[in-house]
Amino acid sequence: MGVISLGGILKKHGHEAEAIIETSGPGLSRAVEAAKPTLVAFSTTTGDHTWVAERASAIKRVLPNVPVVVGGPHPTYFPEFINSPGIDYICRGEGEQSLVELVEAVEGGDDPTTIPNIWASIGGKTYKNDVRPLIETLDELPFADRALYFKYPFFKRDRVFHVMFSRGCPFSCSYCFNAAYRELYKKKGKYVRLRSVDHSITELQQIKSNYDVRLFYFVDDVFGLSRGWADEFLIRYAQEVRIPFICNSHVQYITDQLAEGLARASCFSVQFAIESANDQIREQVLHRHETNQEIIAAGERLHRHGIRFLTYNMLGCPGETTEQALETIELNTKLKTDFPRFSLLQPYPQTPIYRHAVETGAIQERDIDHFSASYFFGSVVKQANMKELINLQRLFLPAIRLPRLRRVIRLLIKLPPNFVFDLIYLVSIGLQYARCTKRGLVRTAFYGLRNLRFWRS
Repeated sequence: MGVISLGGILKKHGHEAEAIIETSGPGLSRAVEAAKPTLVAFSTTTGDHTWVAERASAIKRVLPNVPVVVGGPHPTYFPEFINSPGIDYICRGEGEQSLVELVEAVEGGDDPTTIPNIWASIGGKTYKNDVRPLIETLDELPFADRALYFKYPFFKRDRVFHVMFSRGCPFSCSYCFNAAYRELYKKKGKYVRLRSVDHSITELQQIKSNYDVRLFYFVDDVFGLSRGWADEFLIRYAQEVRIPFICNSHVQYITDQLAEGLARASCFSVQFAIESANDQIREQVLHRHETNQEIIAAGERLHRHGIRFLTYNMLGCPGETTEQALETIELNTKLKTDFPRFSLLQPYPQTPIYRHAVETGAIQERDIDHFSASYFFGSVVKQANMKELINLQRLFLPAIRLPRLRRVIRLLIKLPPNFVFDLIYLVSIGLQYARCTKRGLVRTAFYGLRNLRFWRS
């Protein structure tokens, strides 16, 4: 979403933008060289940042005079990334206005060292700028430029379209970036913002007119933050769009009224987080304050209105026992979760849970270059039962769907992690992915094989 949003605002201001997707280093450098860019931009999360630094250096070897800027979560929280070879600029936080100003400075030969959100490395000196106020009126931004990706047949054939109507989340889960992001933007404007219903519906209608849409995925952190907005949006969506959709929400916002509106508007599935069914882990470690009763009530409301739901669950929290992890398995069984999803904790630096893990000895202080981009394969948390928790994560689906096997699974998780458990997990995720995204088994298998190389990255 970030890349196509930036592409949209660049085009609004009269600039050309192109997205290049290439997995091989030499292929990427050749593609960038052929595009003859004025500026090369990357977006990266922590874990992928080393790949970006390598590719930036490779591009510099073929285009030494073309500046490189990197935005996204990693440089936002680790601005020292500006010191990486091959990187001339980083952008922290919301990048729309700053990227336009940077492009115009580079094209016009103007001074790029004073642009808000931008850090610059020029002539051996680093120029650091504070972030500008948050974009308060999201309707002022142009629609995302989906043509950037849809020139690739892989995306065009997919027919699942991601859309975002809001920015910001009111919660402060310990494993999430929101606490640090709010601190970065302290006194810089309203953190949680919504587009108008008119603006949102107009974009959906435009997508529907221009593309063959099978499913919309509303990727907002929490759909339904504003009851009035949600009620109006869902009424109009049912009248004017009428395409199945998926959305994320939070159990404290899933009321009967919202569930009824979602059902009328052709909602296929709602996704919400449980993370842990154990009160101590959920409240004291993860900083989530909903109760199991609230979680069960939200699931019952959705099912009562015929809406499937996906739950996000996390194993491997510092101090988590195997019995506490099994409570999360049991809660999903009790909920009759349609699409349970289990990951492993990845305590990224600068999150509260990272500090908690270091203070409790669950992890040692780690260099950010040693964090994986994946939170499905392994964990950096070190404790006596971690192998059991990893195995339980691999066997989550049979443990939930076949409670009678749970006694056997308790014995199996004591074995060393192995390829068979990995395979069970990948098949479980694949079957679930095919159902919860309506992509089908053939297309899901195609995706899985294309991405299998990233499993252990």
